[in-house]
Amino acid sequence: MKTFARGRALRLVGGVAGMAAGLLALSGCSEEHAADPQWTVLQQIEGPRGEDLPLRSGRADAESDGHGFGRRHIQEDQGYVPSAADMHTVLTQAPECREGLDPAGADTTCAAEIGGKRLVVVATTRIAPESGDNRPIGIIAAYYEGAGS
Repeated sequence: MKTFARGRALRLVGGVAGMAAGLLALSGCSEEHAADPQWTVLQQIEGPRGEDLPLRSGRADAESDGHGFGRRHIQEDQGYVPSAADMHTVLTQAPECREGLDPAGADTTCAAEIGGKRLVVVATTRIAPESGDNRPIGIIAAYYEGAGS
């Protein structure tokens, strides 16, 4: 009876692994990129002209020769991450960003008042091939002026 149960459990695990590999193939992500947690999309933020600006798990400056991005970069510098709603508000209300982000992918800095404090959001539409998902890097940084390091 134990051998039968173990064989059934192994078939079940094998089936789950096969389904996961199939879903990765359908998503267009390779297993290598899907396993790289820095490219995980945590939240979707829409830019002022409908730009796709994912907030990714990202990486800290210390891990990337000063080229951090996403949640880990923001958390490292600020100790907290502003809400996606506040970031979206800045992107759509900041005078320098209302007409949209740079379509060529240059980093764009937007700033607006949120709750009496000036929130700055840095974003890009640049696609990083190493992400494996053909989506922009998205949100690079978000911080309140005068806060953090």
